[in-house]
Amino acid sequence: MTSRHGSASISDAEAAVLSNMPNLERLDLSITSVTDGIVQTLCQLNRLKQLTITETGISEDGMNRIREALPDCALRSE
Repeated sequence: MTSRHGSASISDAEAAVLSNMPNLERLDLSITSVTDGIVQTLCQLNRLKQLTITETGISEDGMNRIREALPDCALRSE
């Protein structure tokens, strides 16, 4: 799931469908309008190995929660 051309078309509500994808290993949500509202869903993706959340509304606190919940996931936030 990737937004293209700088579009912020993916929201927390739309990204909530990710909870139906427990085997997801790589996810790029960069340049989207997701916020801390999606952090709990992301934290439940236990098989996630790589997550990119650059240019989103996820706060530093949200990123820390993701790092804590998914210690084996490479998190790119810058």
